Amino acid sequence: MKPIAASLLFLFAVACSTPPATPPVDEVSESPEFAKAHVVDIAVVRPVVPAGSDEHLSARLREAVRKTLISEKSYAVPTSNFVDGTLVGGSASAEAMHSDGILTLALDEWNRDAFLSSGRVKAAGKLTLTGKNGAVLWERRFTERTVLYPGTVQAGAMREAEEAVMKSFAADILASLPKKLAR
Repeated sequence: MKPIAASLLFLFAVACSTPPATPPVDEVSESPEFAKAHVVDIAVVRPVVPAGSDEHLSARLREAVRKTLISEKSYAVPTSNFVDGTLVGGSASAEAMHSDGILTLALDEWNRDAFLSSGRVKAAGKLTLTGKNGAVLWERRFTERTVLYPGTVQAGAMREAEEAVMKSFAADILASLPKKLAR
């Protein structure tokens, strides 16, 4: 009996001494300058995605973000082709794009290992809106964002399921961005 009690006591001590897991981050910051900037037009630059990601992930996420900004936030958003054509030396300038702000998405994680089995994607990254002068107007940092597909993912309908998850993800990460102010 004593070896079992000693083992249980050891396991209890180890469990109690294990540091807690790092809690997920979801931080939103909005500059007081946001309302003063009267943001109406937002250019969305190509998202930065983790190395080794699907070659089309960046373009598809960008389109999901663009559509969400238009349909749910009422912003005017130039086309991706226009934005890409006005990039100056690879860097984004709101004035060159005739926009009030530039939205950048940088993903540290886009894990779809459980997508086919459970319709789940895990993401982490940062979304930043900068104004014409380059100052950060709004920012959201997030880790361990889980996006679920509302149903069974069928291998033959994978593209449609991925599009639905990206649309849901875009709505989620942009939820705290204020809607366009009336001018």
